[in-house]
Amino acid sequence: MPRGMQEAEKGSSVFLGLCYTVAGILVVMLTLKVVPVYMENHAIGSVLDSLDHKSTIDRSTPFEVKDWILKGFKMNGIRDISPNAVRVRRKGAFLTAKINYERRIGFVGNIDIVLSFENSWKIKQQ
Repeated sequence: MPRGMQEAEKGSSVFLGLCYTVAGILVVMLTLKVVPVYMENHAIGSVLDSLDHKSTIDRSTPFEVKDWILKGFKMNGIRDISPNAVRVRRKGAFLTAKINYERRIGFVGNIDIVLSFENSWKIKQQ
């Protein structure tokens, strides 16, 4: 094989290795920034699931349910969700709880990642 051909192949493999390295670094950065937000959302879902275990849920007012949810947030270390994002309403024989929020995460430079979450739960009164 001519000498020039071997050098060209060497250069392309170094460039390809650099591309793989950069792509790997970006995937690791993305994972490290996004996974905690999804874990927080899972904790929010757990707080809503815990409402099923409240013995007085059938006699509770929307204000009391919202207060339980916000206390659950404090216990789980969830501090970035505004209390205004939590909505509890009575619809007929049901209490409904909805938590809709967005999280904006700085990724690289002026590039942000925006994640939207919707959590809801329907509590049937006995």
